[in-house]
Amino acid sequence: MKKNKFYSFLDKFLNKIELSNFEFIVLLVIFIISIFLRFINYTNRWGLAYDQSRDVIVSHQILLEMEIPVSGPFSASGPFVFGPIWYWFHALFTLLNPSSVMWLWIVQTSISTLMPLVMFIVGRKIINSHFGLLLGFFTAISTAQIAQATNLTYSSFAGFFSVFILLFFVFFIKSKKTIYIFLMSLFMGLAMNIHFQAVGYFLFLPIIILLNLKSPKNIFFIILGFFIPFIPLIFFDFTSNHYQSRNIVEYLLNGGSANSLPKRWLIYVGEFWPKAYSHIIGGYSPIGILIGTISFLVVLYSFFKKKINLTILFIGIFFILNFIVLRYFKGNIFDAFLVYLHPSILIITAWVVYTIFKWNKYAGIMLFLIISSFTFIKNYEEISNATNHTAVYSLSFMNKIRTIYPNEKFAVYDYEFETSNRSYPIVMYMMKNDLLNDEGRKIGFLQATISAELEIHNAPLILGTLNENILLDLNRYTREELEEKGWVFINPSGVYESVIKWYEKEN
Repeated sequence: MKKNKFYSFLDKFLNKIELSNFEFIVLLVIFIISIFLRFINYTNRWGLAYDQSRDVIVSHQILLEMEIPVSGPFSASGPFVFGPIWYWFHALFTLLNPSSVMWLWIVQTSISTLMPLVMFIVGRKIINSHFGLLLGFFTAISTAQIAQATNLTYSSFAGFFSVFILLFFVFFIKSKKTIYIFLMSLFMGLAMNIHFQAVGYFLFLPIIILLNLKSPKNIFFIILGFFIPFIPLIFFDFTSNHYQSRNIVEYLLNGGSANSLPKRWLIYVGEFWPKAYSHIIGGYSPIGILIGTISFLVVLYSFFKKKINLTILFIGIFFILNFIVLRYFKGNIFDAFLVYLHPSILIITAWVVYTIFKWNKYAGIMLFLIISSFTFIKNYEEISNATNHTAVYSLSFMNKIRTIYPNEKFAVYDYEFETSNRSYPIVMYMMKNDLLNDEGRKIGFLQATISAELEIHNAPLILGTLNENILLDLNRYTREELEEKGWVFINPSGVYESVIKWYEKEN
């Protein structure tokens, strides 16, 4: 009986996304555009730096350690960690192709190509297929979405989950089924575990709770869905002497980053948001100002005329609440910090264009062409000018080491962790090429003038590199001696220990 109910639910779900021939052809074109914009010139665009290489190393090492971590990487905002779900996901995919350097980037970019299809379903459910196609198209060409697709960061994954949060919200609004509100709440918890920027979804909780006040069962499932993804972090908190909870409370009481710049309303509204909005859709700040102004006027007019779609109203309220809260947030805000808001902004923009088209066909077409044209121009600039010097440098450096010491494996160190932006990507390449062993030849990266540091460390120079990064032969020393001198062990086992098991040393 339970099996029949499941298949019945699945059948109904699939029927909801049935396509006509016209919809299928247009959606296929949108999907092709999405793939093209995310994969063209890919070798120069996949983002590689410290964070990305660290996470690839940890995900790979999880498989070797045969452990399930209960915490993730440290947040840049404060002394607390994200959840482990990011690493769980990447470890599973690493298992499918463990020797490829670019594999996890390709997985993430491939997932991003599917987001316009999901947004089509969202738009179709909110209004109709035409609105869904418009929304899917805007998602496919979104400059920020394209940029995030090629950068292996947890903020990008928070953005992916945000799309599904809105998908299940729309399904719930239309059907009032408990399963959708549970899934929405579950994905909210998942998004916040991956990156705490998604804490902005707390502002959606009052909306969904108000919609379910008459249903204690739904409220229970909202709480349950949100709670489940936090189980690993709760376990981590208890095993680390409440490190997580103590530091989050202290962070909140101290008001965030003391180093952040103050936000004036004039700069916040007149400079920050036009730039941020246009990078999501529109291309350039003047277009961001244009879209933002028109959107504000259209939403306001429709609200007072009581002609605004109910789902759009809720999404608009959610965005306005975040808009206000972000103004008073004392930490620094970057483009990647707003990824969780991308789907909401794209929905509102598409709805405004669709609404204007219904009022005046020519005005709607003109606005669509302005937004699309300048977005494509911006995409062309970013894609054609993209470079990945770190990947080229890392591969070249690895090959030089292999040439100098053929048939050897290495134990790698970084002096006082000062060259990690360079050394971590090189270690990642060496790991994927099976050149590392904890008992191998000891080599160390150093950022300093060659003549001075050679004398201080009394170690032979292997390579002198750009930006004063040099590589020394440290094989005469033991690991204990090197650590006493300030050398940090950065083989995958050392990276894994510093990211996943650091609290075991402190307790």
